[in-house]
Amino acid sequence: MRRAWIVGTAAVVALTAGVGCSSRSDDKPAAALPPKSPAPAPARPSPQPSPRACEDGTYRWFNISQRSTLTDLSPAKSYRKGQQVSTERNKELARYTPSVTTRGPVLPSQAVIHALARHLKAGDGLAADGSNGSPATSRDDRSATGSWPAEKAGRYLTSRSIKLIEADFSYACRGGGRGDEITSGHVLTWKAGADLDIVACDRKPERKRPAGVREAARLGCAKDDPPRS
Repeated sequence: MRRAWIVGTAAVVALTAGVGCSSRSDDKPAAALPPKSPAPAPARPSPQPSPRACEDGTYRWFNISQRSTLTDLSPAKSYRKGQQVSTERNKELARYTPSVTTRGPVLPSQAVIHALARHLKAGDGLAADGSNGSPATSRDDRSATGSWPAEKAGRYLTSRSIKLIEADFSYACRGGGRGDEITSGHVLTWKAGADLDIVACDRKPERKRPAGVREAARLGCAKDDPPRS
């Protein structure tokens, strides 16, 4: 009944307005409605963290490379015969950080590098393998220096290099119904310690010397020196 009364009243008002004699209209244009805000996009589900790998799996290593890599170099300088040539003048050229990248169930980086150290039988350990004193980067902490007497008057430089190691691996779980879960990944690390060397710019380094030493001679000696000729 309330709805019928409202409708009827509206009709009467409309009729009165039609027959009245007033010449002025109080009608105002309707205010524009504000634009509708776009509907919010549906929330994306948060990515689920990868499960941790089992602890009793087996590693398989492949594509292992070990190479002498130059990290520090001193400028070439002229020395008298018998004068001490020291690595204290070395300047850093490159810095490396141990890393482990994986795909699949998660493995702790330290555990992976430790397993690689066992595989390589690295007695002194590898960087970031969890052993005491394993460095966080290849930066020279200056805990050790090298010094040699110049064999004869001439130009010499010194270098520091590390044995950089890279390897690919897979890790397969066994038992407990998880035998089909495999983690694959890549490791970058280096053998503990560094090689400190002296280079005489009046002759080419022997081929049996580490690649880092030969690189130091190529970069540090002058264009007309034998190492660069």
